[in-house]
Amino acid sequence: MKKNIILKLIAVAAILSCGGLVQASDFGLESLSAADIRSGQSYLKASDPRAEPDELIGVEMKVRVPFKALKKIFLMASVSDSSLSIIDPAAQVIGKSGEMLRISNINVDQGGIIMTPVVTLKPSMDGRDKLVFRVNKIKVHASMEPSLKGIPEPPIDQEELIGRIMDVVVKCIYTGINEKLKAKQVPLKAEDFLTIKYDKAAWALRVTVSHRLINEFFPAGLVGDFHLTGFSFNETGINLNVQTAE
Repeated sequence: MKKNIILKLIAVAAILSCGGLVQASDFGLESLSAADIRSGQSYLKASDPRAEPDELIGVEMKVRVPFKALKKIFLMASVSDSSLSIIDPAAQVIGKSGEMLRISNINVDQGGIIMTPVVTLKPSMDGRDKLVFRVNKIKVHASMEPSLKGIPEPPIDQEELIGRIMDVVVKCIYTGINEKLKAKQVPLKAEDFLTIKYDKAAWALRVTVSHRLINEFFPAGLVGDFHLTGFSFNETGINLNVQTAE
């Protein structure tokens, strides 16, 4: 029994590190991969998939996502997506700005028009498993490649401008996470457990998460489905409250 409990705790820590949510070194699990976790599951006796809710293990935890980890996602995306580049690899891409989050230090290439945005977002929970990041302020510097100078660009209104920038940001978040999942041998794509959409009318980035990433590593019937129930941030990163349904 003691061995099973220890293995379950190791599994929780390893899952988060393999998903890129926390640093593996926080738990001394630098060498673990998703394949190691699945292999280790043979030591855990799987419960009946039809187990009653009150028979499942309940879990409540806080997950810290450092801004440095988020920057790595953008860096990984910029390698394979030419529409995004990082201006200064040593500087933050996402960080705290008062009560807001700020995205900066990136260039967005839209058909040869290079946009350098500074976007300030006000985040909040929008229900269980849902986050909304409302655009509070945006500043953009735009320039053209030499080959495009002299060619008139159709006028772009502010909503269209923000929409273009957010489309690139969303695409690159998916790309960066998928690159990290692939490197960690996790057989999922970001789209399987994460939905990110920009609501142009509301000037809001809407995010919905599912339990599929964490449940990928647990035998059926061992724990209940995980849900995002809280969100906060500080100078170093984002903090998420995650718990199984009661």
